Amino acid sequence: MSDYKEEIKKLTSQVVQDRISAARFLGSNNFREAIEPLKRRLRVERVMHVKRAIKIAINNLETAGIGEVLDKKEKYFFEEGESLQKYMKAKAIDQFSGVLLHELAPKLGLLKASAKSEINEYAGSQVEKQIDGIHRILEAIKNLRRSTAAPETTEMNLHEIILDVCTEEVSEGVSVNYVGDQPCIVRCDYSLLELALKNAIRNANEALLSVDDGKPKNLIVSWGVTDVECWISIIDDGPGFNGAVQDAYAFGATNKDGHTGFGLGIIMQSMESLDGVAELSSIKDSGARLVLRWGVVSE
Repeated sequence: MSDYKEEIKKLTSQVVQDRISAARFLGSNNFREAIEPLKRRLRVERVMHVKRAIKIAINNLETAGIGEVLDKKEKYFFEEGESLQKYMKAKAIDQFSGVLLHELAPKLGLLKASAKSEINEYAGSQVEKQIDGIHRILEAIKNLRRSTAAPETTEMNLHEIILDVCTEEVSEGVSVNYVGDQPCIVRCDYSLLELALKNAIRNANEALLSVDDGKPKNLIVSWGVTDVECWISIIDDGPGFNGAVQDAYAFGATNKDGHTGFGLGIIMQSMESLDGVAELSSIKDSGARLVLRWGVVSE
C-alpha cells in the first residue's frame, strides 16, 4: 500500500516523468481505487504525453478483462475511442496484408520464372517492368505489416541509427547536415523506428532528386530528447507537396513512376505503433518538414 500512496502523490509532482511513471505504475498493477485520482489529474493535466499515459491507465483499469484475451506481445491498453480504433486498424492491416502476401507472393515468383523462360527478350521488356512494379508493391505491403508490430523497447543511440539510415538511403550529391546530441541515448523499438526513419529519409532524398535546378541539394536532420518526448526532424528543400496533409498519408497516394505510394502511410503506422506521431508540413518557399515524435520510455 505504501507504493500505491507514493505513486498517487507523484501524480501531482512538478516533474513530468514522475507523473508519467506514476500513471504507468498504477495502470499496470490493477489498483482500481486509483481510477478516481487518475481522472482528477486528467482534468487538470496539460502535457500531452502525461495525458496519454493517464488515459491508458484509466482504461486499463476500467477494461482489465480485455487484456486477458490478447496475446502478451499484442497487448494494447485502450484509450477511449481513438486507441481502440488504432488497435483495430493495426489488426486489420496485419491480417489483410498477411493474406495478400501469402496468396500473391508465391504466384508472382512463378509468374516471373515463367515469363523469363517463355518470353523472348524478357530483360528490359514491359512485362519485366510490370512484374517488378507488382514486386515493389508486395515489398511495401510487407513493410506496412511490419509497421503494425507491438513495440519491444531497447536502449539505442539516436545519433547512430540516424547516421546508419542516412548512409544507406541518401544519394551521392545530396549533403546532410546533422544537428543533435552525440551520443543521444533513448529507449524505443529499434525495428519500428528504423522503418519510419528509412521511409522518411528515402522520401526526402527522392524529393531533392526530383528538382533539377542546378542548386545544391541539402537535407537537415536534427534530433533531441526532452523530459517528455524524443523527436527527429527531417527537412528537405525539394518541391514540397500540394493538397491536404492527410491525403499525403493515404496508402498508394503517389503520382510518381516507380513509386508505390506507401512510404508516408508506413511512417504514420510505425509511429502509431510506437504511440507517437508523424507530423508533415510544407515549408513556405520550398521543401517539406517531417517530424517524428514519441514519448520518453523508462526502463
